[in-house]
Amino acid sequence: MDERWRQGMFFYPFGAYINNIYDIKQEHDSYRVFVNGDYVGDKVLISEAEDVKDVERFLHDRGFTNISSQIEGNMYNIIVTDEEAAEEIKRNVDVYLKNR
Repeated sequence: MDERWRQGMFFYPFGAYINNIYDIKQEHDSYRVFVNGDYVGDKVLISEAEDVKDVERFLHDRGFTNISSQIEGNMYNIIVTDEEAAEEIKRNVDVYLKNR
């Protein structure tokens, strides 16, 4: 049992083996939000109705249409081709993440 603990395999009393503690469902899912690779903040999904794509929908509602996004693990990157627009989008995303 001791060797398994050091290797990252845990045994719980109910008989389940868990190889990686990050495979366990967390209390709330969260994503690290980036704009063109620059970290802006964290989006915590509190309810099942929330989605990380809500950030992109918020930006579209604000009039930013020339954006795309990609999700890799818990990282959500918003890609903007116009650098001037990228700074404005960073400010809007920051406000969104702080208010939600």
